[in-house]
Amino acid sequence: MSKIESLFFYLIIYTLSAFFLSLSKKRKDNKKIDICFIIAILLPVVIAALRDNVGTDFDSYHWIYQGQSDLDFSQWFQQHGKFVDGTPFGLWGVSQIANAFDSQEVYFGLLAFLTIAPMFLFIKNELPEDCCFLTAFMFLTGTFTTGLNIAKQCIAVAFIIYGMRYVFERKFIKYLIFVLIAYCFHPSAAIAFFIYLFWKSENSRFSVKRLLLISLTIIFMFSISYILERIGGRFALYAEGTSAEFNNRTFYLDLAWLFIFFYFRKRYQEKDIKNDTFLILFIVGVIMTISGFVSPYIKRVAMYYTFAKTILIAQLPLLFFKDNRAIIGIIVLVYAIFIFTYSFYILEHSDIIPYNFITRSVI
Repeated sequence: MSKIESLFFYLIIYTLSAFFLSLSKKRKDNKKIDICFIIAILLPVVIAALRDNVGTDFDSYHWIYQGQSDLDFSQWFQQHGKFVDGTPFGLWGVSQIANAFDSQEVYFGLLAFLTIAPMFLFIKNELPEDCCFLTAFMFLTGTFTTGLNIAKQCIAVAFIIYGMRYVFERKFIKYLIFVLIAYCFHPSAAIAFFIYLFWKSENSRFSVKRLLLISLTIIFMFSISYILERIGGRFALYAEGTSAEFNNRTFYLDLAWLFIFFYFRKRYQEKDIKNDTFLILFIVGVIMTISGFVSPYIKRVAMYYTFAKTILIAQLPLLFFKDNRAIIGIIVLVYAIFIFTYSFYILEHSDIIPYNFITRSVI
């Protein structure tokens, strides 16, 4: 498949997936799983499962599958039990399931399913119907596509997003369970524990707790290189930076979005008080992306907070009068397509273009 064919292939699949999710959301019994929801998930999962050498780390993940599938739990624990620097338990578990089918396609399909299912469930159950399509499309062109490369961390982010429902419901134990599940795929998910503390009651105008947490975030980001060096292993290498360390373009884009969100802050709050928490999380995420000037690997920890940008941008059309919503929605859609095209087609991030189907028989 050529590069331009691959670009349109992804965009068509993502558009159909987001469309079917929006159909599922519009049903009267929209809390239930229906055929539209299943199709919405299957479309991206299938292309992830049937790819061949698509994604920078494709070979690395394939090697993990081959190396972990033959290990029982005791063998995994002896080799990787320290968990900070070894193969995560979640990835070992996925390898075991795929090995039962003797199929790398099942393995890559499961990784994709674990990335998309938590987010789509969150969209279906927690977000307004009018922003369902845009939220799903932006997630697919962003985090999901990135997950075709760095699957472990994107799976962890997806479970943290789903766990947000328990932040809003103030169910600490349930949220903690989802942080632990995310941790089972990437240890950096531990930083998402603090998300629970950022919730502020509707009647509270000022939060000393939030101010303190943001201050601690700033201190943490200036200390992260030292912390990673103390942890050691491959994490110590992340602190050394790379040749791309001064190429932190997304920081400036995120900063621009932060100003836009602040400008419309009152409208976001009036639409849903949860948006106030999403905005604060995005502020923390933007602070964390400063680390991208040191190392792009350290910067990835910001994903546990910057995901809020997708939810806020998708709701932007809802802040305007109905006559203008369609125009704003089209602008947001064009923006998402542009960012996807620029990042993955022009700059060739993650090496997901061109797309290649597997040529051998499946399973």
